[in-house]
Amino acid sequence: MIFTDGVTKIFTLPSIVFLVSGMLSYAAGKYPNIHVAKLSFSLNIISFFWSLVAFSLGMAWFYSLNYGKEPTKLSEGIRGLIMSLLVVENFIALFLIYWLSKAVCRPHFNTLPTILLKRGD
Repeated sequence: MIFTDGVTKIFTLPSIVFLVSGMLSYAAGKYPNIHVAKLSFSLNIISFFWSLVAFSLGMAWFYSLNYGKEPTKLSEGIRGLIMSLLVVENFIALFLIYWLSKAVCRPHFNTLPTILLKRGD
């Protein structure tokens, strides 16, 4: 196993959240349920920021700390693949946030119901 430490697993955990939010985004687009859309919207925001943090930590971790051993070409390739997938994940999450904001941020979903009281004659 190339990556046996727990630090590199942190960089791949945002992909799990991204898969769950992607399935919820598909469900929100397929069926008109605002609760699924709002859950998908919030998970996409979490996925975006988590993958952004993972990418930043990955850049700092992979290129500044080598712990005295020379990385192999295979491990460098896998690290580059993880970083590029995190970038793609960021762009897709941004698109899904934009797309779901059109449904979630509509005025009639975010207003409380108005109760009209009529005077009895």
